[in-house]
Amino acid sequence: MERLLKNFLWAVILAIPFFVLKRFDGDITRTVLVRLNTVTDLQTVVKKPTTLDYQGPNDSKVVWAVFFYKPYCGACRRIKPTLEALGNVLSDSKYIRFASIDCVKFRAVCQSEGVSYQPRIRLYQTTNQLANGAFERSVVQEWQGALLAYELLKWFKTSQEQGYISAKVEWPSEDLVAAKMLEYKAGGHAQVEGVTSQPSANPGGYLKDIWSAAQMSLVDHVFADEAPLDGNRLASLGLYVQSLAATYPDAATRRQLARLQVSLAEKPTWDRQAYEALLASLDLQVAAADDATAWSWCRSEGLPGVGGYPCGMWLLFHTMLANADQYNANATLGAVHTWVALFFGCADCAKHFQETWEQERGAEAGGSHVAAALWLWRTHNQVTARLASDDSTSGKQQWPPRAACEQCYHEKALKGELEVDPATWQPTVWNQNLVFVYLQETFCFRSDTLACAIFYDPSFDRGRAALTWPAWAALALAAALLGLVYSLYSTTRATALKRAYASDANLANLSSAATDDNEPKKAKETGTAMTE
Repeated sequence: MERLLKNFLWAVILAIPFFVLKRFDGDITRTVLVRLNTVTDLQTVVKKPTTLDYQGPNDSKVVWAVFFYKPYCGACRRIKPTLEALGNVLSDSKYIRFASIDCVKFRAVCQSEGVSYQPRIRLYQTTNQLANGAFERSVVQEWQGALLAYELLKWFKTSQEQGYISAKVEWPSEDLVAAKMLEYKAGGHAQVEGVTSQPSANPGGYLKDIWSAAQMSLVDHVFADEAPLDGNRLASLGLYVQSLAATYPDAATRRQLARLQVSLAEKPTWDRQAYEALLASLDLQVAAADDATAWSWCRSEGLPGVGGYPCGMWLLFHTMLANADQYNANATLGAVHTWVALFFGCADCAKHFQETWEQERGAEAGGSHVAAALWLWRTHNQVTARLASDDSTSGKQQWPPRAACEQCYHEKALKGELEVDPATWQPTVWNQNLVFVYLQETFCFRSDTLACAIFYDPSFDRGRAALTWPAWAALALAAALLGLVYSLYSTTRATALKRAYASDANLANLSSAATDDNEPKKAKETGTAMTE
């Protein structure tokens, strides 16, 4: 029995790492929005509190952010992870709490509050102090805006500036909000159907391409004529690096690039040797642009003029715009334009891009995140159409193809009322609002920026192996049970062997005793024979 208990304890100890790894892996999913689960909760918890402690602080200093939603509503499921993330980080706050109410389950409550459409968020602030320390809260702010995490975070901050939320509330960084959103989504709690009709067999392949392109972009044509890097060219490269540092889809790489930006600003002039030493010190060494192993989506497959570095740069530009937001999209697009003009080694390509920039009024296109991303997409397709007309055998087509995103095409094109030429730029065949969503879904894959956290869902990512907390708990339990089974088997086998050894020992003792009894008789017989 002692051996059995010992083996079981070892099994439990072996299971502990599953829980420990999961605890620090960040995939533990917990709901931190207070669920208003009865008809009266909105009234007795939020509007006219009957208790000053409801799953946390609930005195007059607390402002409640109440999320009105319907479980089947795709827009509600898109925005809910942002509130879950804010609630997760600020769950111990004495000044703001987050709650949700199901407008299907409590339809009458939502109707009485005048909430006919969801998703909607309302801030309830103390507006009336009553006798005996009682108080009432009323709606002071309401949100029903764009389904973008950075827009919602901005709304909360603006509400604070307007005095509706205590100045003592310290908002988390965008990276932390994004991380908490992805943790919540990894549990499959916010799955929504996207516009992508046929996902890529290798959706993360672009990440390899943009890394190779980003490295090459930091040296391509920077010292083409051996002149030092200074003045306007140094300032322009610094702005490009700044944009990369804000929009690259990986936090560790963003930090690398931010250090590069700071270092570049420390000297007015850089020569090639010092500059390349700086890149090496920051682990930003250049990959070989003509090395097939450097590319995934942009692998040329031996075809001249296809894939490689130019393809990688287009992917990098799209990724930068996907990870930008309403407030830096214009600067990001401008940084792309300046980099192409000054640092892209293909002079003819740079010339055509500049012509398009002027004709399509690129400087005015970045008024919003959507506008900037779509301007780059249109320009990319126009370049593709020009190259296809120059070489009809190139096979270049407009992107995305219908198979990849059917919803990206206008209804008339889908019905055959508009003829679609896959090699020609035809602005009327596209549903550009859904093209933007497609771009976000494509270039936000495995991104950890706040701009992309709405669009990337780790629970759909088979390659990420994002097990939820219950799954890890099941694995740990399975490990403990396996350990128990093994301990039972070991104990049973040990007992059986012990019995077998005891049986063998008894037989040996009996055999020895029989031999001892026969010795005198044998000796007597031997002695008699010798005498005879």
